Amino acid sequence: MSKFEDPNIIYRPSNIQNDIRREFGIDINYNKAWMARECAIELLRGSPDLSYDRLAKYCNILKKNNPGTVTFIEIDNENRFKYFVMALGPSIRGFHSSMRHVISVDRIFMKSKFRGTLLVATCQDANLQIYPLAFGIVDSENNASWTWFFDKLFHVMGMLEGLVFISDCKEGIGNAIKIVYPYAHHGCCMWHLQLNIKSNYHKADILPLFMATAKEYSLINFEKSMANLYCKSPAVGQYLEKKVGYEFWSRAHFKGIRYNIMTTNNAESLNSLFKNAREFPVLAMVEQIRKTLQKWFYERHIEAEECATTLTPPIEDKMRKKYNDAKGLIVVPINEYELHVGVENEMYIVNLEARTCSCREFDLKKLPYKHALAVAKFKGISCCSLCSLYYISASWKQAYAECIYPVTNEADWEISNQPKVLPPLSNRRQSGRPKNRRIPSRGEGRKTRKCSRCGQRGHNRLTCKNTLH
Repeated sequence: MSKFEDPNIIYRPSNIQNDIRREFGIDINYNKAWMARECAIELLRGSPDLSYDRLAKYCNILKKNNPGTVTFIEIDNENRFKYFVMALGPSIRGFHSSMRHVISVDRIFMKSKFRGTLLVATCQDANLQIYPLAFGIVDSENNASWTWFFDKLFHVMGMLEGLVFISDCKEGIGNAIKIVYPYAHHGCCMWHLQLNIKSNYHKADILPLFMATAKEYSLINFEKSMANLYCKSPAVGQYLEKKVGYEFWSRAHFKGIRYNIMTTNNAESLNSLFKNAREFPVLAMVEQIRKTLQKWFYERHIEAEECATTLTPPIEDKMRKKYNDAKGLIVVPINEYELHVGVENEMYIVNLEARTCSCREFDLKKLPYKHALAVAKFKGISCCSLCSLYYISASWKQAYAECIYPVTNEADWEISNQPKVLPPLSNRRQSGRPKNRRIPSRGEGRKTRKCSRCGQRGHNRLTCKNTLH
């Protein structure tokens, strides 16, 4: 059992055979080693069938030990498990107090006995690290499951002003967002769109131009880049304009504020982290997620408390690099709050009161870059005062101010009067071979083939009984 405590360690039946031979001088067959592995895993992680019924009791203790935690378990008319969602209390409060309202959503397929799909919703903290918000388990990725997940997510965080969702642009996600969050903004991941262009149009050479076009801040620069893209590949240009739509992938055309989040890398990285846990029974997988979040909150709390700068370390580095770019820029005051900044042939207007710049970089990232930094230096004010609160170290500390508590031993769980939750019907793919079809034995051949000796069908030369030979 100790060999399987770390989900990242691969311990195969062949390894068990080798260890038994080396330690005890005994040879066991592969089947016995495989059964020993399955037995150890079940003792450690529990039965896949009973895991669904224990999940409800687990959630009761989880919410008791971590106040504010939200869990939902959906069952069908036969009391079979259908959907599940979990958002831990400390994570919810950290999101409301310290996070940009940009949420990345993604899914990963589970490989346990009953299959299913793990849904994740993540955001990014002030230190530009992954911040988990909610996890869901559904039967499959479709309109109904995504709508249910977003509906429960609405119970967790409500309708927030300027809320943005980033996804791989699946139709089910978009439909669910329109139903549950009609006033939220939905953008697609640039990286996934780049893969679509590469696979559908085989235009790898145009990808750098596409990425540069997507990241443009001003509409004028976007139109110039888009014209160049059309010249190189009219088909890709038509696809991006007509089929996808500028407002879904272009930073300049996007109606909300994505800050610096242009991909679903946060959600996909979180899915990769639980790549091995998706083979666990549902309860063991949920507990593995909780353990990981407990570790993250502790380590990041320590790291944040040791930060002595006003801004978080990666933002400090960005400001330092941009400060060098601001040297040499001309600053001409217009009035108390507005200033004309740039070089002779390229001047922009910075408004300190509204925290905007006509280049739109200050507007969309909420960070002062070279034009705003030149103004801050000219006016003698701190550049930190021009940064959004979502980038300061105080927000980083607030996000991890609370800790996540473990669940007590199962023997101490309180027994509640809840209906028994049965496992779902298995989603495991069935073989395409009909049940009653007989596989021909070796040497028998197919009945449609001719015998190479007598030329008749229904047998081969090895089973030929024709006495004429």
